[in-house]
Amino acid sequence: GVRAGLKAAAIASVASAIPT
Repeated sequence: GVRAGLKAAAIASVASAIPT
């Protein structure tokens, strides 16, 4: 659903912001 997509996008955004 839309919320699942937004949630996934938010998680990906946060994950990519964390230096590895």
